[in-house]
Amino acid sequence: MLSDRNRIEQWKNKYRGERCFCVGNGPSLNQTPLHLLEGEYSFGLNKIADIYPRTTWRPSFYVNVSRQVIDPVCALSATKAAQEALSFLDKNFIHLIMGESDMPDNVFLLNVAPVARTPKRILWSQDIAETISKYGTTMLSVLQIAVYMGFDPIYLVGCDGEWEPHKYGEEDPNHFSSEYGKFHYFGKIKEFTPRQCDSAIIRIRKAHEIAKDMCDGLGVKIYNATIGGDLEVYPRVDLLEVLNDIRS
Repeated sequence: MLSDRNRIEQWKNKYRGERCFCVGNGPSLNQTPLHLLEGEYSFGLNKIADIYPRTTWRPSFYVNVSRQVIDPVCALSATKAAQEALSFLDKNFIHLIMGESDMPDNVFLLNVAPVARTPKRILWSQDIAETISKYGTTMLSVLQIAVYMGFDPIYLVGCDGEWEPHKYGEEDPNHFSSEYGKFHYFGKIKEFTPRQCDSAIIRIRKAHEIAKDMCDGLGVKIYNATIGGDLEVYPRVDLLEVLNDIRS
């Protein structure tokens, strides 16, 4: 039987030079024609399965390295997504997603570096079979995986880069579903204050700055094809124009 490392290494540069779309969970997904991504390589993350009833699109790959899965509602969403795509999951939380069942062939386990003690040099990992960084946003982990697999260029969708205050029980303004974190976000947080939101925005942008700096050095192109939002780290492109160019 192959080790976790050897299983992951099968994907290194497998898609060299192919395009992919990395789909976040921002509210802009409600204006995004996700069905047009069918037939394209794409990544989904975290609670992306909550949007499945509204679209025929399904991601090629699924990533979850978030502590959200401590909450049963978040874990259930992750389980659904992991059943429908080749999945990269945090080995520390795999039991919450897959239960006690045998590991499916489509699931690959990641060693996620603990953020609080992560040296700067591994805020981005070029060897995801060894470790992967989750700093600021799960999308940083997605981008490390996409680059490891050889994708270039990479287009971001649903990465709004915004974070608005809200309280437990209120509609969630920060994701594609108003129910996304209404009652269970991380299972404990009862309120996102303006100060916490400002801090989250800073971490998210820093994560994307790390990704851009690393990818610029590697010669990998990342574009933001999100509809609206406030993430200006990458060059902006129009999603429909990109898809038309790909298919022309």
